[in-house]
Amino acid sequence: MIARFEKPASAGVAGRFWAVLWGMDCVLELRYSASGTLEGWFEADGERLEVVGSSPPAGGEFGGTIRARGLPEAFAVFRARLTPQGLWLELVSTSAGASPERATGVIFERLT
Repeated sequence: MIARFEKPASAGVAGRFWAVLWGMDCVLELRYSASGTLEGWFEADGERLEVVGSSPPAGGEFGGTIRARGLPEAFAVFRARLTPQGLWLELVSTSAGASPERATGVIFERLT
């Protein structure tokens, strides 16, 4: 008899994703840390930013921050979930002068 192990629904969140955001090619890479939270990087216009996320719940949505490495303040906060089309990511910029009510939502296509 062969044992069959089911991956949790959130297992598909780890990987590399691509989208065009703000007119730029963007790459998002997510992986699980030793503590089970998501971490990784977000790259746009040659700049690589650090991603720190929550532990994704079994059914779906998770959130986190995107910031320049080593800086305490976040560039943006996000929430995300897997969809049949890819990884839906909604960003809210926390940069000075940005409107906090204005969120940008985009589907990232899976690369790996």
